[in-house]
Amino acid sequence: MYTRKLSRVVILGTVMALLVAIIGSVGVTSAHDWICSGSTGWHWNKYGSSVTIRSRNTALYSSEASSAINDWSNNTILYVPQVTSNYKIRVYDGNYGNTGWGGLAVITNYTGCHILRGDALLNYYYYYSSISKQGIFCQEVGHLWGLDHSNDGCMGKGYYNDLNTTVQHNWDDIYNKYRYTHHGMEGQGERPTMVAYWHNNPATLADAAGLSTNVVVARVARVERAPDLLPTAAGVDTRIPTSRVILDVTQSLKGDVTGGQVSLFFTGADGRYVAGDRPYQAGETYVLFLQPRGDGTYLTISPLGRYQVVDGTLAPAAYWGFAPDLAGRTVGDLAGLLAASD
Repeated sequence: MYTRKLSRVVILGTVMALLVAIIGSVGVTSAHDWICSGSTGWHWNKYGSSVTIRSRNTALYSSEASSAINDWSNNTILYVPQVTSNYKIRVYDGNYGNTGWGGLAVITNYTGCHILRGDALLNYYYYYSSISKQGIFCQEVGHLWGLDHSNDGCMGKGYYNDLNTTVQHNWDDIYNKYRYTHHGMEGQGERPTMVAYWHNNPATLADAAGLSTNVVVARVARVERAPDLLPTAAGVDTRIPTSRVILDVTQSLKGDVTGGQVSLFFTGADGRYVAGDRPYQAGETYVLFLQPRGDGTYLTISPLGRYQVVDGTLAPAAYWGFAPDLAGRTVGDLAGLLAASD
């Protein structure tokens, strides 16, 4: 089972042994962690030279899903056999509609920050090529190991690079995360148990504006529980919670909103939400880049289109792409930048 990876691990293991001898510990370079609580990342309570986590693949696009699973199994210290029973992760797909995300990883059972079970799914409401489907499956499975988005390989797909860029950093992140025991158990209260591949990932502010029919400044009036998104795959029972966010529009920076109020579709409810897209709270004010969803509600184009207004300045929801460059700007600054990008 492990001979296919032995030479690389022997080399890396030798390097790590030298580091241990020098510094007297087993600390390793931090992986790109999907943060659970504080500085603790989500992780499985497993470690060693080979870590087994069984998977079940029931995707309609089974070949792409299988290739993605095998990428992790063949290139890292993880061994991810595809089985029909006694599995810990499920990989599947379905038509979840116009949600804003094309892929989602869902931690379905956990204790503290230890992952016990999870789902990796593709939303084929949106069109993707075969290689892109594989990339999305690869990213969502990678999230279930506790990895966040990074700048290469499938963990960077749609954020910085495409699937054809180097993936070595992805594999190294797994080594750094699971070769030695350094896992905390921290994790209390509300924290993100879902992470998404967002369908829209504009590279610039001008791109974000181009994807949006409306850019508004709006105050959250209330948040309402909405129906769950139901699975369409056989044998899957994971429901995706959603909410409706009712917003009073105070200013339009692009487009017009009839009636001065919008209803926003939001993935998440009851303490479950997507990383980088935390729940809205009544009384908060935002600048939002919106698209109509087709059912009378709107979507933000992605977290790259969400900026809370705090003490007169912008606080971006997204921590990637161009969004951090807008931190600390005023609404007037943003209006000027949008006008200049027309």
